[in-house]
Amino acid sequence: MYGGKEKIWERHRHRYEVNPEYIERLVAAGDLEFVGKDEKGERMQVLELRDHPYFVGFQAHPEFCTRPLNPSPAFLGFVSASASATVLEGQMKNQVLHFVPPHPPGAMVSEAELKDLGKNTLANGTEVIVGSPK
Repeated sequence: MYGGKEKIWERHRHRYEVNPEYIERLVAAGDLEFVGKDEKGERMQVLELRDHPYFVGFQAHPEFCTRPLNPSPAFLGFVSASASATVLEGQMKNQVLHFVPPHPPGAMVSEAELKDLGKNTLANGTEVIVGSPK
């Protein structure tokens, strides 16, 4: 639903997450597949059931970036799958051709860049954290 993009950006907060000690066991137990991870590959962000038409577990809050003429792919996929498999297939093809990320390119920065924004370097070379990097 994200137009075949290798990297996606969605707004979210981590209050809950999958315990890394259970990931392999969860995947081995059935059709569960973690298809989205954080940039370090440590936190599971998106899961799907392999043989289900549209079953998605999502850490993000896609409602923050949804716009009437540019809905979040997570919402678009859910509504399309609810309509029919044919509608979902058509929307997936359309997304490959026309998907526009909701965030401006300059807003899509790495975790390291965000942490650097909270640092100042003094004249003597000492790094000082300004505010909380979290």
